[in-house]
Amino acid sequence: MDKPKVVASLPVRKPEDLSNIKEIESDLIELRLDYSSNPFSIIDELDKFSNLSSKLIFTIRDVNEGGINQVSPDIKKKIYDKIYDSGFIYDVEAKFAKRYEVNVDCRTILSLHYFSDVPSLEEVVELFEPFKEKDPLFKVAIIGKGKYKEVLSSLLSLKKVAVMPM
Repeated sequence: MDKPKVVASLPVRKPEDLSNIKEIESDLIELRLDYSSNPFSIIDELDKFSNLSSKLIFTIRDVNEGGINQVSPDIKKKIYDKIYDSGFIYDVEAKFAKRYEVNVDCRTILSLHYFSDVPSLEEVVELFEPFKEKDPLFKVAIIGKGKYKEVLSSLLSLKKVAVMPM
């Protein structure tokens, strides 16, 4: 079994914020592009960080997923395509990946976030099922109420999974 990884999150508002990457001591660094009003300006800097492609995780959360700035689905899809083509890791919401046919493979973190209700295990498994053959890391974050422990612990049977109570 792999050892647990420490993931630091870096809100990226402008390209200059990327200079903070070298100051962060962690196994992985999540770059939150939804903090930027122009996430394309951040993506234009990808080539400078190709040596960190296995350490950086790019994320664009919708406001309803805990994001800061709303990014249109078309723009978001284009950004994920560019990240994919550049060989970086990215975290994408499973429902968005399915709806907009985002490329998913072993470098993808496929997420589900439940901020107010605890889903059934069946709901979570159904949302992940179309992607199982692609071998992503499945990530589920659930509000800590009701039967959340049962749902999260049941998911540990998946091959690659990260579970987070909120």
